Amino acid sequence: MMVRNCTVSNQSRQTKSPEIGAAVVEIVDEFGCSNWPDILPQIKYHGDLKATLEVQAFALEYDNTEVNFSCQITLLLKNNGRCRRPQCLKTKN
Repeated sequence: MMVRNCTVSNQSRQTKSPEIGAAVVEIVDEFGCSNWPDILPQIKYHGDLKATLEVQAFALEYDNTEVNFSCQITLLLKNNGRCRRPQCLKTKN
């Protein structure tokens, strides 16, 4: 399993179309690497089917207390009994 394309937004999860004034920020790229590794650490994998991302509390707007995270989960084929996961650099170019 690999986690990738993660975003954080201030729009309601029930809303299918973007809300006016909604903020959506990509926090993990298509390769599974943090876009801000100094603020948001890389995803940690625990075994084949569990991953965690430790995040400090934050808000996208002062008047909205709702923050929603969304990620794509990709199942990987094992090679020699191991999942090939991203090797992320500490800083982004």
